[in-house]
Amino acid sequence: MTLDSGPAVQQAQLIRRLTQLRKDQGWSQNQVARDLEWSYHKMMRFETGKQVLPKTELEALLRLYGVMGTPAGDELVELGQGARQPAWWKQYRTYVSRDYLKFVGLEAGADSIRQVQMSVVPGLLQTPEYARVLATMCRPEEAAEKAEKIVELRMKRQEKLRSRVNPPKEIYIIDESVLRRHVGKRSDPGIMRRQIERLLKIFQNGLVRIHVIPQGSDWMPGMLHSFSILSFSGGLDDLLFTESNGPSATPSEEMVSARKHDLNELMRNYALGGEGSFDVLEDVHRSLSF
Repeated sequence: MTLDSGPAVQQAQLIRRLTQLRKDQGWSQNQVARDLEWSYHKMMRFETGKQVLPKTELEALLRLYGVMGTPAGDELVELGQGARQPAWWKQYRTYVSRDYLKFVGLEAGADSIRQVQMSVVPGLLQTPEYARVLATMCRPEEAAEKAEKIVELRMKRQEKLRSRVNPPKEIYIIDESVLRRHVGKRSDPGIMRRQIERLLKIFQNGLVRIHVIPQGSDWMPGMLHSFSILSFSGGLDDLLFTESNGPSATPSEEMVSARKHDLNELMRNYALGGEGSFDVLEDVHRSLSF
C-alpha cells in the first residue's frame, strides 16, 4: 500500500478504522482503557485524534483487537507510520489559525477538491503576486513578513498537492466577475493579466477543471458564499470549508448535502462547460493585454 496523502489524512483514516475495530468487538472506550491499563483520557486523546498514536500504543491496540500481524493490521501499522511523519504545514502555525491549518493538512491528502468561488481566484490557482495583493489588502495592519508567509503557504499548498503520486481531482466554479476584477491594478496593472495567463496554462495542461459562471447568467453571486468540499478515500467523511464558518472535519450531513446540491445546481444550470469557460478566459485576457 503506497500512501502519499500526508499525516493528517492518514491519522484520520487510522483513527476511523481503529474506532470501528473497537465497536466491532462491542467494547467501550473505558473497557479498552482498563484492559491496556491506560487512563480514560489517554484513550480519548488517541481516539479523537488529538494525539498521534505512538508505535507501542498502536501495537497494543492491534494485539487487543486481534489484528496484529494480519494484512489488516499491517495496513494500520503503515498508516500509523505515515501519521507520525512531520507535517510540512506546521511551520506556519504562528501565521494562520489552527482551524485553517487543520484544513490545509486535510486538503493535502484529499482525493478530490471541489470549490465554488464568488469573490477571488481560488487559492490553489493563484500566482504569488496575486496572492500577495490579497494578503496585504486583507491584513493591512500586519507585518509584511506575516503576509509573505501566508503567500508562501499558499504556494506550497499548490506545489505539494500537484507533486503527489496520485494528485487529487480539482474542480473550480468561478464567477466571471472574479476574473474581470482588476486585482493589484494600482501597484502593477499586469498582475491580473498574468493571473489569467496562469489559469489558461493550467486549463490547457488539463491539471484542473475550471467552469465559469458568465455575467450574462441570471445567477447572483451574493446568493451563495464561497465554499470548498474535500472528499477522501478510506471511509472518511467529506470536509466542508466555508469562508464564513471555517472548516469542520465532521460537518452535518444536511450541510454537506446542501452544498453538494448547490454545486451540482451551478454546474447543471449556470456554469459554462470547458470550451465556453476557456473562451471567457481568453476574452478576459484580451481585454487586459495592453
